[in-house]
Amino acid sequence: MFEIVLATPADLDDVVLLRQNAREWLRSRKNDQWQKPWPSAEGERERLLQGLENQKTWIVRLSSEPAATFTIDEFSDPQLWTELEQSDRALYVHRFIVHRNYGGIKLGIALMNLIEVLARRGGYQWLRVDVWTSNTELQRYYQDLGFEHVRTIESDYPSGALFQRPVQVHSQSLSPLRSVSALEPRRPQPGRCAECTAQPTLTKLPAYPGRRVKVQSFEP
Repeated sequence: MFEIVLATPADLDDVVLLRQNAREWLRSRKNDQWQKPWPSAEGERERLLQGLENQKTWIVRLSSEPAATFTIDEFSDPQLWTELEQSDRALYVHRFIVHRNYGGIKLGIALMNLIEVLARRGGYQWLRVDVWTSNTELQRYYQDLGFEHVRTIESDYPSGALFQRPVQVHSQSLSPLRSVSALEPRRPQPGRCAECTAQPTLTKLPAYPGRRVKVQSFEP
């Protein structure tokens, strides 16, 4: 059973573990994303901790093991987004990570649909993300999730590829239940437990972040 909860500073080590797992996988694919801590090792850890302290980071677990994490907030970075764009009601997705043990089961799709439901409940118009400038594979992944490329900014900031997708207004336009329940079970991959590769189905949505929430779950 996948469990999702608003994370706390006590979850910092698990969030760091997820990021390190992603870093190693990216290195194996000869991708430079996150290979050098940004802006520094201390600064990177501080940014992760800040998301936890501000109650903006979520963590997904399977049998207490960290499976995924993401941070969502309203901060529209003026280095990236124009004044007109900053005036939009938008929810920004950061540090969206799925542990590679759970890759290939479309958990990322289920989580992004969850984020969109949270955005719709909060009255937001857009989901936005800034993607590592040189990681074209990740950029295609977001496009496959329905995000449109806004522009790419070349600067010292490493995530300059900007993407957005509109938040669907009506619940029938976005059916996370349908999209998740339609996932086909996969055979266990080497090194993965059978439970890890089972299809996740959504049973209850968490409340929009801003207060402490009870643990909700995805049942395989």
